[in-house]
Amino acid sequence: CENGATCIDSSNNYICQCLSTFYGKNCQNGPYIYCIKNIIENINFFTLKKDINIQKQEFGISITYINNYKIVVGDRMLHQGSMGQFYIIDLYQNYTIKDYILYNQDNFPSNLVTKAALGTSICNMGDMNNDNNIDIAVGAPGISTNSGAVYLLFLNYFYIKHYTIITKDSNNFNHNIVGIYFGYRI
Repeated sequence: CENGATCIDSSNNYICQCLSTFYGKNCQNGPYIYCIKNIIENINFFTLKKDINIQKQEFGISITYINNYKIVVGDRMLHQGSMGQFYIIDLYQNYTIKDYILYNQDNFPSNLVTKAALGTSICNMGDMNNDNNIDIAVGAPGISTNSGAVYLLFLNYFYIKHYTIITKDSNNFNHNIVGIYFGYRI
């Protein structure tokens, strides 16, 4: 049994009791394994960039999946001095784009710090608020300002229902983080 599963012996056989995020006879499959395998084997990022008509050099700096055919792709856009952005992309079964929404400083529900680099890191958090929707964390490390943040985004399909911001100065999280961009990796 793999990925922390419990092996239960039975007569001339075994059963793997998988942790909640893994599946398969030996618990060898999981969300990130599934996501990475499908993305690497089936998505050509050059085509994906062309399909949504973007020409950003840092498109794909971070990526996570929401479900089998929905992914989130970051584009921190440092080369343009922007605040950064990320896309929630809905795919057809053949991995071409069905629909997408772009989040950046124009439609993000919170003010972003200068050179926020939103989308530098992205992580699937599962269904944190038990509403049957996957929620995500998006890092905005504040490159060159050392004022980074992690945004916990509670989603409803493509849309942000509500959010929480964690910074290195948040209540009950007062740590002296020097030389590290908070939110650079999640």
